[in-house]
Amino acid sequence: MNRILGTLIGTLFVASLGVSALAADSAPRTAQVTPAAVKSDIEANYHLAKKKAEAEHKAARLRCKTLSGAEKKACKKQAMADYEAAEANAKSTYEKAEADLKAAKK
Repeated sequence: MNRILGTLIGTLFVASLGVSALAADSAPRTAQVTPAAVKSDIEANYHLAKKKAEAEHKAARLRCKTLSGAEKKACKKQAMADYEAAEANAKSTYEKAEADLKAAKK
């Protein structure tokens, strides 16, 4: 009887170690954010914003083609102004993010 009880206790002990080890392995892991990864995201967002501005500008120019005379000229002028504003916004957002990253490194 003592031998059976000892075996049972030993088995339960080993099983409990296995369960806690499995629980530790299955715990969610948080991804570490590195400065290089953040910089990569900043650059990707900047390039995406520039591509979006270019696409919107191209679409605006195509809309302007349907117009004529002074309306067409005003449309093209507005399309260019919107494009330049979008590019400036992308650049300022990029520069601010870069400055924030640099400050965070210190």
